[in-house]
Order: sequence, then C-alpha cells, then structure tokens
Amino acid sequence: MSNFWDYSVWSWVLLFAVLLGSLLVGNMLKRSIPLLQKSLIPTSVIGGTILLIVAAIYKAVTGDVMFDSALFGGEGTETLEIITYHALALGFIASAFKTTRRAES
Repeated sequence: MSNFWDYSVWSWVLLFAVLLGSLLVGNMLKRSIPLLQKSLIPTSVIGGTILLIVAAIYKAVTGDVMFDSALFGGEGTETLEIITYHALALGFIASAFKTTRRAES
C-alpha cells in the first residue's frame, strides 16, 4: 500500500500538470509573438514542441528519460502513450460529429 504523499500516487496528477503547463506556455507564446499569431500553428503543437525540447535537454543533461523518473511514477512514457491514444480517438470522434453548412437550393 502506498502512502498518500508518495510519487506513485500523484504521478497522473503531476503528468497532467506538466502537460497543461506546457499548453499554458504555448498559449502565452502564441498570444505574445506576432509571427505565431499570424500562423496556423495550434497552441497544442507549440506546447508539445516546448515539452519535447525540455525533455531532450533533460535527457542530454542527466542521461535519463524525463517522464520515466520517479516523479512521474517511473512509467510516465507509457502514461503519455495512453493519453495520446485516447486523445487522438476523441479528436476523430469530435471531427465526425462536426456538421457542415450546406447552401439550401
């Protein structure tokens, strides 16, 4: 049984906090940089790129994968794969429900 204050209990919450934090930084960059405002790059892509760069720097400095550290319960990469799989499925479902406006003749 895990204690309430162990990393393994909070790994999902910490992982979502990192993901939402990267989205927040991506949104702030998109709103403050005019080139990004004019581009069609979504905020999620900017946030994901930032997180990818941070993870690459972490791996270059420490030699370990950032999301497989004890902070994320030791299996953060697998959790990210699960989140990505389900988010893609939700995105496709949402696009299937999207209606198109047709001109009535």
